[in-house]
This record gives sequence, C-alpha cells and structure tokens, in this order.
Amino acid sequence: HISYPEGATDDTVSTDQQFVFAAMVENTGEAELDNSGQITLTLPAGFTRVYPGTDSLTMSFAAGQEITWTIQAPATASAAQPVYVEITRTPRDINIYADAFVQKDADTVSIVTEDAADIVACSTIVSSPQGAVDLRLSTGQDFVVTFTATPSANSRSNTATIVLPSGFTIPGNQTIQLGAGDGTEKTAEWTVTAPEVVRSADEISVSTAGTDDNSESSFTGCGKIYVDVVSGAVLNLSAGISSPDDALDGNLSIDLPFTITADVLNSGTAGIDTTGARLEIVLPSSYSLDRDVPEETLRKTFYPGTPVIWKLRASDSAVPPRIITVRFALPSATDENSNGPVGYGTSEVPIGVTTEAGTI
Repeated sequence: HISYPEGATDDTVSTDQQFVFAAMVENTGEAELDNSGQITLTLPAGFTRVYPGTDSLTMSFAAGQEITWTIQAPATASAAQPVYVEITRTPRDINIYADAFVQKDADTVSIVTEDAADIVACSTIVSSPQGAVDLRLSTGQDFVVTFTATPSANSRSNTATIVLPSGFTIPGNQTIQLGAGDGTEKTAEWTVTAPEVVRSADEISVSTAGTDDNSESSFTGCGKIYVDVVSGAVLNLSAGISSPDDALDGNLSIDLPFTITADVLNSGTAGIDTTGARLEIVLPSSYSLDRDVPEETLRKTFYPGTPVIWKLRASDSAVPPRIITVRFALPSATDENSNGPVGYGTSEVPIGVTTEAGTI
C-alpha cells in the first residue's frame, strides 16, 4: 500500500509525485521464522525508485517488519497500473529448518496517476469602471481588478493574491480564498485606488497558490497586467464680454446687444465625456437673452477647445453694477477613465456689468 503522503493513500498519485510504498509479510502461525526471506517489488513503466542505491527492488524482510520504497510517479497521467510485490525467497521455519508454508505469496496495488494539481486559464483584467478597461487610469481613481482562473479538481486551499506597485492601495486583504478546486472557474476581485501621481506601465500581478490533494505539495501561478496612470481631467473655465469692442470693459448702454464668450480648458490628460453636461449663464434681473436670437438659451453644451457664445441684451434702463455669472451646471462632465465627475480648477466666472444711459 501507499503509506505516505496521506493524500496518496487512496492509491491516486499526481504526475512526478514522490510517494512511499510499503509492504509487510505477516507470520500467522506459531513457529518463528528466520530472516532469510526476500520480497521483490515490480514497478510498471514510468514509475522509478527515487533512491535506487538503497531502495533495491529486492529486499530481505523479517515477519512483521514494514519494508518501504520511495517511488516517483511517471511524468504523464495514466489509468490504473499494477505495482506488484512478491515473496521471491521463502523464509525458513526455525523448528523444522525448512521453507515455511506460504499462504499468499504476492499482492498487487493498482495506482492511478493523474495530472498534478494546477490552476489554469488565468485572466487578470480591469473590469470597471468602463473607462478604465483599456488599462488607462486617472490619478486617484478607484478601479476594480477582476481575476478568474480554474483550479484543478485535485487541488485545495487555493488562493489569489494581488501584488500592487508602490502608490496603489486596496482597503482590504490582498489575498482572497478561492477554496477547493472542482474544475470550475473561480473569481476574485479587488477595488484598487490609483496613486495621485502620473505613472507609466506599472505592473499589477495576481499570484495563485494551492495544494495538490495527492502529493500535498504546493503550486503557484498566474498572470499580470500593465496600467498607465495619467493626470485626471480638470476643467478650467474662462469667460468675458467679447463684443462689441467698446463693451469689453463691462460698461453697457441701455438695451445694447452684446456677446459673452466662454472657453473650457482640460488641464488634465484624461479625456472627458460631456454628454448631458452644460455650461449656464446666470443673468441679473433686467438683463436678458437677445430677443433677436429666438434660439438663444441660458444653458449650452460644451467641449474643451470649442468656444460657447451667448447673445444677450443689456437692461432697458440704467442700473448700477451687476454680476453676470458663467458656470458649470449639473450634471458634471465625466472623466473617461474613472467614469466619475471631472475635477474643476475654475468652475465659475463672475463678469461685472453696468448699464448706463447713452450710446456705446
């Protein structure tokens, strides 16, 4: 029988595994035996002795003594193969000094060799947010690393451990238990925070570990990804009166048509999505949209690099200084990497205006 390791005592071993095979001859009679008996081990193809210098295939034995051999399984899996043990020299009955009666002179153990435990089909990805699945991240953003793999059915105590570059952090444990292998895919996920500094081609790896049920030895894997961290999107707003030229200082005549132009700059590297986002202009009382431009509106779409223009009318009477405000409205534009709201440098611009009697 196989006596060690315990995982192989069911006569199933893993490829290239070392195990201890044991045999014993028992004396069920009353007369004693001498020590002249020998037993011989016959191994199937592919099985070898680990210590051929000491573990001779033929060994002398004494009744009740366990004889052991350290054997290495073949390198390829196979169905049950017989390991044969036979008494090849019969010990003598010391009372009559003749060969003892042998009730059973041989035994066979069928040993199955299966592939050593492993974890395969490893996959490491950034699964969310959608903007980060291309492995391009914004500074300081959160993202989810998802790992999938299939531990073999003869494995147990499988784990997955994420290894992060300096500056990347996770709130929980780096190691996640995957449990015993059953031939089905296992999943582990970590929420990771990117550093606040720009990085290039940083390696995030996931290593696996487990134990072979048969050999009780450990094994490891698996895979890695490389991520870039770029400066997150940061929007800066500028705005002012752009026409007529004589109104650039904010002094307006009664009922004067004038134009305010706003510009948006993304000072970060990450792209932005402005779907649904708007710039808005807030007018003081008695100031209005230009009545000669019926399609004019207080809120307008925007994109960095494209001017946003409002056609307006000054008050129909003289008024003291007032403030026209241009600002980003909700909902915010989103950072294409984090899919979260962009950052803002300058998010609101006040423009001072005064309406005076006279002509500009």
